[in-house]
Amino acid sequence: MRKVWLGAMTGAALAAAVPASANDVRIEGQVRIRYEGDDRDFLPSTGMSHSVAQRTRISADVRNDDGARIFIQLQDSRIWGDEGGTLSDSENVDLHQAFVRLRAPGVDRLEWILGRQELGYGNGRVVSPAGWNHVGRSFDAARLRYRFGGEHWVDVTFAKVSQEADSSQGAPGRPDVNATLAVAHLDLAGRRLHIEPLVIYKEDTSINQYLTSFGEHAAFQAGRFEVTHNLVVQTGKVAGHDASAHLVDAAFDVDVSQGRDGAIVLGAGFSRQSGDDRDDPDDSAYDNLFWTAHAFHGSMDLVQRIVDAAQGGIGLRDTFFRARLRIPGDVRVRAAVHLFGADQDEVPGDDGGPRLYDVGTELDLEIGKELGGLDLEIGGGRFSPGNVDTSGGVATSLSGLDETAFRIYAQGTAAF
Repeated sequence: MRKVWLGAMTGAALAAAVPASANDVRIEGQVRIRYEGDDRDFLPSTGMSHSVAQRTRISADVRNDDGARIFIQLQDSRIWGDEGGTLSDSENVDLHQAFVRLRAPGVDRLEWILGRQELGYGNGRVVSPAGWNHVGRSFDAARLRYRFGGEHWVDVTFAKVSQEADSSQGAPGRPDVNATLAVAHLDLAGRRLHIEPLVIYKEDTSINQYLTSFGEHAAFQAGRFEVTHNLVVQTGKVAGHDASAHLVDAAFDVDVSQGRDGAIVLGAGFSRQSGDDRDDPDDSAYDNLFWTAHAFHGSMDLVQRIVDAAQGGIGLRDTFFRARLRIPGDVRVRAAVHLFGADQDEVPGDDGGPRLYDVGTELDLEIGKELGGLDLEIGGGRFSPGNVDTSGGVATSLSGLDETAFRIYAQGTAAF
């Protein structure tokens, strides 16, 4: 129960800072239960494993007329049966968020957000709270936001991701990871164009990484058409080598329903994250920073694990096609096809020349519906590997395994 008391004490300390004039108090909560059937190990000798995960969140949000805000969110995340019995206590409860927001005196446009908090920018391809994950991502951070010109703003954030352990005190080894972020948000063309330029500096002592990322996210909507893209260039040092990597992705969606009962949106896109060229001394493998894989490279959450484990940092190219439908009864349907390849051409082709790794093909399907305060969703995916050996769940060489991976899930989320 130590973490519960720690959360309660932290919450009490923050609550003590709430002005007596607080006039807006909100209590909210969420319970999400997800069943998963998982057969992603590519081993013919094993079958599908089954598990049920439960995530529970409860939050208190207190504000006053001066713009001060305190937000506290406790979270319990567990896998059913993992505790070994109902008499055990595995201390699953922890602080997911606990921050205070303060307005600078005399400057209404300037505010500080201090404490543990979620961060998310653009469509989450670079920085995301990773909501699909059973725990989700939050940062211990100090963030300064300046608002200007209506809906525009600039964030400057320092985040402590991991604190290096003091080995002299017998603490286990742990890397020191820090991140400094500068992100702007601009609404243009009557708010139909959103642009978010960013600069992120990340240092990670475990891999001797000192990496600076320059990039931007943009989304443009005109009538039935929408275009989104991300562009990031990375430079710095990784393990003593010069870093030179990049990410580029773009997606195009069009609403073809034309007023029929229900929406039909069709889309296609391409994503490339650079891999490392073995003949080049520079480190060219793109670092995904603080993204969420689930929303981009297939809901199987598998292909990134494969390319990261492959020898040489092969990178990834993803050509995808997708469809979103809302059919009568307010049922939503999402489907996608991903054609995955590597960024580096390492495999000898039939003519003796190099050809790209064929990483695999993935098919995804999700169906959901809201019933009052309950959101229900079922889904699954099928991944057919290419010529990357996925034995044991990791990519180590080339063999062209035929074993196919599957994943299914069903989840319900209740919020109040």
